[in-house]
Order: sequence, then C-alpha cells, then structure tokens
Amino acid sequence: MNEPVIEVCQLSCVFGRVTAVREVSFAVPQGSIFALVGRNGAGKTTTLKSLMGLVRPASGEARILGLDCQKQGYRLRRRVGYLPESRANYAYMTVSEVLQFARSLHSCWDEDWVRDSLSEFDLSPGKRVGDLSAGMKTQLGFLLATGHRPDVLILDEPTAGLDPVRIRQLLRLLVQKTAQEGCTILLSSHALHHVERIADHVAVMADGQIETIGQIEDLKHSEKRIRVVFQVDPPQELFERDEIVRLQRDGRRFLVTVQGNPERVMQDFRRIPHFALDLLDMNLEEMFWEYTGRDESDEV
Repeated sequence: MNEPVIEVCQLSCVFGRVTAVREVSFAVPQGSIFALVGRNGAGKTTTLKSLMGLVRPASGEARILGLDCQKQGYRLRRRVGYLPESRANYAYMTVSEVLQFARSLHSCWDEDWVRDSLSEFDLSPGKRVGDLSAGMKTQLGFLLATGHRPDVLILDEPTAGLDPVRIRQLLRLLVQKTAQEGCTILLSSHALHHVERIADHVAVMADGQIETIGQIEDLKHSEKRIRVVFQVDPPQELFERDEIVRLQRDGRRFLVTVQGNPERVMQDFRRIPHFALDLLDMNLEEMFWEYTGRDESDEV
C-alpha cells in the first residue's frame, strides 16, 4: 500500500465554547483521491483549513509530505494547491491579471496547463473577476490551485456552482492528475454521487467527528441492509447484536442496517418464519444518511 502523504492525528479545533473538530484522525495514501463528506457544520472546512495553517488546532497534529502543517506552512504551500470554500479573489483584476499574480508567487508555473485549461473552461482572460459567475470563480480557483503543479491538492467543495458539463470536465481532470501525475487529492463535497465516481477513500463526518472511514468499495461490501417481513413477531434479542447498527420497524416489516458480517444476521433471520428476506447493497449516499441522521420517520 502507498505511504500516506497526508497524516492527521487526533486533531481538535475549538472556537470559544464550540468544538468544531473533535479528535479527527485519518491518512491519505499517495496518488489517491480522499473525500470528506458531511452536512454543513460537520467540520470538513475547518479540518481543511487547519491543514493549510489557516486555523490553529487546540490539540493534535497534521502533516503533509512529512511537513508540519502549523510550523512549516511556507514550505508546504509551495507543494500544495488549495481551493478554499470562499472563492473571493481580487474582484477588480482580470482573470489574466490574477493568474499572472499567482505565477509571481511560484518558482514553477505550468503555462501550457493554464492556457489549455482556460480554453477548455471557456474562461475569458480579459474578463473582470468580479463579473464572473459562481461557477467561473470555482474554475478560476481550480486553476490557481493547480497552476504550479502541486504534489497535493486540497479542494473544498470543488464542484460548487458548476453546471453538469463543467462538473464532468473537472472530475476528469482530477482523475487525470492522480492517474498521470501521481497527485494526491483531499476534497470535501456534498455531491455524494460525484464522490462515489472518483474517490478511493471516504470519511463521513458529523458533529466534528469521523463516523466511518475506509475505502469506498470496502465500506460498500461490509455495510448492507436486510429487508425482512416476518410471519410472527420476532424475539427482541434477535436484534441485540453488534452487527446491527440501525433498525427501522413497521409492524412485522423491518429494515436492518448491518455492518461487518451480514450473512450471520441473515442466518438467524431465516430461522424465524418469514414472507420475505432480502440482502440489499448500499451506495455512498445511503451510508451517508445512516451516519449523519436519517429521518426517523422514513418508512421501511
């Protein structure tokens, strides 16, 4: 397995009486795409800001490419590209002027990449930044983050404001950067179907903590749902086991979320007379809702 490029250990961030990030730990392997997903306020943006040295954590530590994110920020930013949640740039400048300014900050700048990307995104170099749409500002921010050919990309909601065509372009570019250039990408996103298309690893955050983490395919393999309709009322102890992480009931109809070994649970269910018994796969969006507060009124 590839060595981790990003290492976060027991990271906590506190603002007054609010703990925005609570003892978060994860590692991002080299050349992978790692996604943080969660509701607004889950702690995703604060986590990314702490990696860029923009937020000082109350405890814990984070390293990128072996560099301490708090103590070696200058060296780190030479090798890391960052797309912040806020797309605010110099509104009075043109696109070309902003790119020229960014180029002056880096010893290495890929003019061919920037020029080709401007053309692909249909971004006019002479257009004033303040007149750009939200999607265009996202595209410009992506160019500013990638123009110096960084080893690591940290992207906060990289598809925000983009239409479906532009989203497809951006996702293709991200996959290209990992496959062809070995770039390591850490991103946050609400667009779970986009994450599922391109990410290798995912961490689901809620209330400042990581609720589940792993390779997406492994999580989809280990977490299943069982839908069962019993002919008789099942004993309560049937559901009192570690593998069952969530239970929804409507009479004798049950929808059971299982983590770890669904077949063992299925075997026990089969011993009870039943009308129907099905093992269901879960996609990333369904897993997300399991960990971030699915509506208790949802029907089985």
